[in-house]
Amino acid sequence: MNKWQSWIYYRTREDSFLYKTCFGILLGSGLLGFILSHFSTPQIGLPPEATVNQPGDLLVIASQLPSDLLPQYLETVEQEAFTSEQKTLFRLYTESRLNPQDNRPVEKIKTLTENYPPVLNSFLTLGLVYENRVEYLLAAQAFEKENKLSPYPYLREKALHAYLVAKSYQDLDRLKADEDYKALFDLNFAYDYAVKKQDWLSVIKLQIPWDYQDYDLDHMVISCIGGAIWLLLCFQWSQVASENKTQTSLLLVGVCLGFLAAQISLLTHTWQTEVLGLNGSGDLPSSLVYSFAGIGLREELIKLLCFLPLLAFLLREQRQLTTLFVAAGVGLGFAIEENFRYFSDLGTGTSAQRSLMSNFFHMTTTGLVGLSLYRAQKRIHSLDHFFYVLTSVILVHGLYDSLLSVPEFAEFSMISATVFIFLSFYFFSEIHDLREQRRDVLAFKGSFFIGFSLLVGITFIWLAWKSGVHKAFLILGSSILSSGIILLMFAREFKEDS
Repeated sequence: MNKWQSWIYYRTREDSFLYKTCFGILLGSGLLGFILSHFSTPQIGLPPEATVNQPGDLLVIASQLPSDLLPQYLETVEQEAFTSEQKTLFRLYTESRLNPQDNRPVEKIKTLTENYPPVLNSFLTLGLVYENRVEYLLAAQAFEKENKLSPYPYLREKALHAYLVAKSYQDLDRLKADEDYKALFDLNFAYDYAVKKQDWLSVIKLQIPWDYQDYDLDHMVISCIGGAIWLLLCFQWSQVASENKTQTSLLLVGVCLGFLAAQISLLTHTWQTEVLGLNGSGDLPSSLVYSFAGIGLREELIKLLCFLPLLAFLLREQRQLTTLFVAAGVGLGFAIEENFRYFSDLGTGTSAQRSLMSNFFHMTTTGLVGLSLYRAQKRIHSLDHFFYVLTSVILVHGLYDSLLSVPEFAEFSMISATVFIFLSFYFFSEIHDLREQRRDVLAFKGSFFIGFSLLVGITFIWLAWKSGVHKAFLILGSSILSSGIILLMFAREFKEDS
């Protein structure tokens, strides 16, 4: 080692140095975030264009409320300065929602549509009632008629969506030629149209542009930073840099194949939702089937499928540690790409926790399955052992997801951390058994905690700039505190070679 390497070697193994470095990174990020927050204007409440002051807007809001809140909402509407006919529509809509089997409110709404001219919003109300009853063709026709009386983009969107769900392709083709509707036949609609028609070739062509159109660059960058931390640790743990360029390339290709696996998984998820009706909604049994078969089985088999092209090269390399981390690289690539979607939907505030847990979870599951398949091919273990590991990983994955997502298990969600730690111990035991004793310049603990501090710091700066310091503290603070036990586990398991 030269002078600088020696300094890094000893410093990154000193707890006091790591504490000071991580604290310095977080403090510096906090100060920079505080400064940038003064140049931002966080938006509080609804933007002006979202202000609700029309009867039609209030009906739309009512359609999105739970039924038990409608009577209270109706009382508020009754106090507004609307016409008696508009208030009657609200009452009839509420009655229809509260008593779906009673057809009298629907008949009264129809009567209002038959007036000359029809009562404003009567067709909208009728369409919302039909939509609630899952009679989408009738709903679409009502929305289209309301749009003719009072043109409004929302009505055209509702009509298109209802015709699409009703699979009334003749009506969709008719509207496609209508100038008022042409602008709505965009990429989103083209994708949904292909899915409903089960035109899977078109779905495949449209999926990546459709999937990536709403991703923000900052979300993708933060996700990649979180992935880069784990990729650095994969290089350190696997020791591929000291072996040869082929093993290094296999690890990088594995990450790229993980991105492909995430897109295949999304396509399969669309198929299982549309064809099998497996979407996680419904009662407890349906939710469990979705967690274990719709998530655990689907994701693990697809990641394994994308790992298979690399297996022949790994068998020639004859190194179990490389195999473990090339397979883990596939899982890491999958998690990074999946995080693009999660950050876009849930916000960047989840980045620290998801980069900590989701990235490593997918690394461990794919790594362990890939290694067991390699060992079965090398006859180190039997093929039965591979199926045992694969089945166990699928069940653990399903259990982990069900504890986090099934509402009935909400009070047991903390048990998911136990599942995560159990799987992590198994993965670390394989690393400790396979690694050769070598002196890495940068300590594992140093790579992880300095990298994680940088991720938290960058995320805080971004959140503070976009939403203000207070909100950034609340979002990131709760996320990090809930991950405390996982951080302690990593601190314990990052064993350094002497």
